[in-house]
Amino acid sequence: MRSAILALVFTLAGAASLFGDLVHAPASALSPTADGNFALYQKNLLSTAWPRAGLTNDILSSGAAFVTLQEVSDHNLKFMKPLFSAFPSKVICKPFPGSSKSVAVLSTYPMVSGSRTCKGDDLFAAMQVTLPDGTAIWLVSIHLKWPFPFGQPKQTESISAMLAQLDGPLLVGGDFNMVSWGSTIDQIATAARTRLVAGYATTYPLFGPLFPLP
Repeated sequence: MRSAILALVFTLAGAASLFGDLVHAPASALSPTADGNFALYQKNLLSTAWPRAGLTNDILSSGAAFVTLQEVSDHNLKFMKPLFSAFPSKVICKPFPGSSKSVAVLSTYPMVSGSRTCKGDDLFAAMQVTLPDGTAIWLVSIHLKWPFPFGQPKQTESISAMLAQLDGPLLVGGDFNMVSWGSTIDQIATAARTRLVAGYATTYPLFGPLFPLP
């Protein structure tokens, strides 16, 4: 089994945040940049947020070759149609029809036949794509439930088991509803054979400015 070589990208504590180094990549990021890197755009869309045109344009103008999304509601599918139409390879995974909690992965690169993976109940979407040099890489989107008593531990166990079965390099993005030092993050990173992207942003200050929980 190849060791995974790419990063676990995370959005923290119910977030809709962007990672600057990844989000504001140049348009040339549709192919490897000069230093051999790729851009990944991670976002919790929020199921009924308005407007959507600005966000659609931001994702498209980033030039990201990989996109991981959460809360891909019917509202977002309708009003962000140009985004989803722009990526030839995609998996949109719904827990049930009309769900606002759907997750998705999008890529400019071709999907490996038979790799489409959708586990709606676990809010887990994945596919394997082929890079220009022939390397096959998994792209995974996750949306974890809130921590105990809201089911995050059980969901994490199920997702970790699925990640451990994916053979080859992985890119994992998601809204993990957890601080970066939480055991949930460690468990997922270990199962995926990945490492965390350095640094984080306070995306949802749960207890306000005096004691923000990022």
